[in-house]
Amino acid sequence: MSTFDPTAGLLAIYIREARALVRSLDRPERDVLRQIVAGNSMLRISVHVGRPLEDIVKIKAGIMRKLEANTTADLVRMGIYADV
Repeated sequence: MSTFDPTAGLLAIYIREARALVRSLDRPERDVLRQIVAGNSMLRISVHVGRPLEDIVKIKAGIMRKLEANTTADLVRMGIYADV
């Protein structure tokens, strides 16, 4: 006997929306998002992608705006849901 889980449908909707929003990112933004989801600091991401720290901070701000995220935790959650 299965039980009804009212949040299961909401999670599927959230995952679908996260994937659609992440698809709107360009390649450098997706690369930075992957690094954020992996837990890397902005400085480490800067070294990894070979761009100045200021660029990485601006890219992250653009990602947050495009994904409608308020916190880094929101970015990580969306990245996980979108399977980046």
